[in-house]
Amino acid sequence: MNRVLTAVALTATLIITGLFGAASSAQAKVLSYGQGVYLLNRPIVLQDWQILRGAGVGKTILKAAPGYKGMLIVNAGVGEANPVHHPGVEIHDLSVDGSGTASRGIYLKAVDDLVVKNVEVYNTTGNAIEHRGIQNSPYTMRQTWANVTGRDSGGWCVYNGLRTRKVTYTDIRATGCRAGGMTIDHSEASAVGIIASRNGGNGVWIRNVYSINLTNVVTNGNGGNGMFVQGAVYSLGTNWTAMNNKVADVRFSNSAPQPSFNYGVTRNTMIAGLTAGHTDVCQFGNYDNGDETPLVVDSGVDVQIVGQRLPSAVGCSVES
Repeated sequence: MNRVLTAVALTATLIITGLFGAASSAQAKVLSYGQGVYLLNRPIVLQDWQILRGAGVGKTILKAAPGYKGMLIVNAGVGEANPVHHPGVEIHDLSVDGSGTASRGIYLKAVDDLVVKNVEVYNTTGNAIEHRGIQNSPYTMRQTWANVTGRDSGGWCVYNGLRTRKVTYTDIRATGCRAGGMTIDHSEASAVGIIASRNGGNGVWIRNVYSINLTNVVTNGNGGNGMFVQGAVYSLGTNWTAMNNKVADVRFSNSAPQPSFNYGVTRNTMIAGLTAGHTDVCQFGNYDNGDETPLVVDSGVDVQIVGQRLPSAVGCSVES
């Protein structure tokens, strides 16, 4: 049976006592939901050092109640007139369903030591999962995103940006979102395993970053570029596969002027292992039309690409 939950019921026990930053994850309060569908007509507000835990993806579903247009899960920093950092929020083992009306599934602001693990978000009108730091403030630090899926939403599937550092991504899936798949708009990130497919815009957008390392990235069937790199400095990509995207499979753009882009145009960056181009056999995504350009490197961009291959090199047999 579906249960309708209000903000009062959800937040009454979430107040953390003690000095700001004095708690640890071992001392955090846990808000648990068992197997079932929970209808939300107000957001769950997570306080500092709060853990939200379900019974598993597809088992615990936090769902927008009929007609609800707001956000579903936020942290205490969202909506603050003078936002500050909020440490220790964790979200585990659940699904978030926007019902086609909720603006965002998960929206977090300036969360240090954030953990998002085994989480799926879908059917929102805006970004499915989003985190932002705070402008003109110290960097948000230390985040772990693992086994995270954003899909079938009106904005970006997964978006993380603005003054954030030291983020680890593992097994991220971004598919079927109107604006695009995944945006990394922060430096000092490592990712192993990103799949971005069938999105309306770019599959993966790398924007104004320093020292990132992206391994095993697959982008296919997206309506924009598969990989759109707009300012990456001293960064590394390993084993990228980009096929059947509508514009270019991989584009390194020179449209990254300073000072709005702190690091300027891409330089001192290497891609080791790139498979890019169209294939009629693999049939990847909505934009399988054969018109895209495999690789575009704008003038003034400093990137070294080692080991570029055709799609047949990754197991898609080409008809003779």
